[in-house]
Amino acid sequence: MTSKSLIDCHVHLAALPDGDNGCFISPKLLRGPLFRFLLWKHDLSPAHPRETNRRYLEHLLAELRASRYVSKAVLLGMDGYYDRTGLLNRQHTDFLVGNDYVFKIVRAYPDMFLAGPSIKSAA
Repeated sequence: MTSKSLIDCHVHLAALPDGDNGCFISPKLLRGPLFRFLLWKHDLSPAHPRETNRRYLEHLLAELRASRYVSKAVLLGMDGYYDRTGLLNRQHTDFLVGNDYVFKIVRAYPDMFLAGPSIKSAA
């Protein structure tokens, strides 16, 4: 196998809502063990979402650059639950990383990431 020839096709992009990235995390999920572990592992704080998102992305890039075989990653968006009128139902949505945010990150790092947008389905 040639060095750095693989593409990881299943990487969930995580981000805290920062006011304009379109992301959402339910309070329940934010208090849950997965997010508490991610925050601890990467030494991140939910009190500073922009800084946290930047640092999380830096850690993701560092891991990808350090990989022996993987050259790129497909960043997956995660859509929410929408009602029949197309409005996001936050009570039924645990986690949302919108396609706009995914594409923004991919445009910023086209040599490292590919976009894996989420497809909305009707309720």
